[in-house]
Parts: sequence; structure tokens; C-alpha cells
Amino acid sequence: MINYLGVIGKNQYRELPEKVSKKISYPLPRDIIARTLGRMSPEILPLLFEVLETGELEKVSEVADAIGFLVFYNRQLATEENARLIYQAVDKYKEKPLVYWKLILCLSAFPLDKTEQLLIEIERDHGNDIFSKEANRSLKLIRKHND
Repeated sequence: MINYLGVIGKNQYRELPEKVSKKISYPLPRDIIARTLGRMSPEILPLLFEVLETGELEKVSEVADAIGFLVFYNRQLATEENARLIYQAVDKYKEKPLVYWKLILCLSAFPLDKTEQLLIEIERDHGNDIFSKEANRSLKLIRKHND
């Protein structure tokens, strides 16, 4: 299925949205394959992380959604080790706006102190753009979870 990430259908984000979602939970991935992967057994997570390393932006963009959704609804996956892989991807893809935005959203699935620190930095460094707004939204989700 991973080979078909970002390929089937035409509902995927192709550019940055103008505003962030108003959902108070993790948004359902738009890509049909990412949506399916995000609802599979948590045992699939290592395969999804492998996609982050491929550099295939179309797949990376959609797998970020699948990872975030899977982890958000399977909190035992929100480990420091798994979060570290997302932090590395955030750094690796920060020059790829759509992927970077999706990874900021993905961070909301990891309610860890280091995630909060990273989101605060992103919010501070990006002023009032979509990245800052998404970082703020992700912080709110994490803080809601931690309350």
C-alpha cells in the first residue's frame, strides 16, 4: 500500500492551506491510503517511518498524516524514540513547505516536553504564517491531552 501513497485520488493537499484546521482532534488524512494506514495496527509504524527516509516528497507528505493519525489514536506509540524520528524529519524537510507543515501537525501526536519546546520555537521563528499557526494548534492539542 505504501507505494500508492499520494497517488490514488485527487484529494491530497498539493499546496499549503490558507488557514489551519479548526478540529479539536487529529484530522483524518485526506489521502485514501494514508487514511487506511493510519487506521491499521500500531505494528505498522516502523514501516511508515521508513518512508520518511526515502525523500519521495509525495509519499513523505502523506505518510506524515498516517503517522500522526496512528500515534494520536494509539498513545502508547507516542514515545521519545518515535518522536525523535519526527524531529529529525522536521529538520530534514523544513525547506519543503507542504511536508514541513504536515510534520508540524504530526508533532501534535507526541505530547512530550521536547515536542512542546520545538513547537514553541517554530511558532516564534515563523511569526504569523501557516507554520506558526499550525505549531500553535499543535501546542493546544498537546496541552489539552496533558491536562
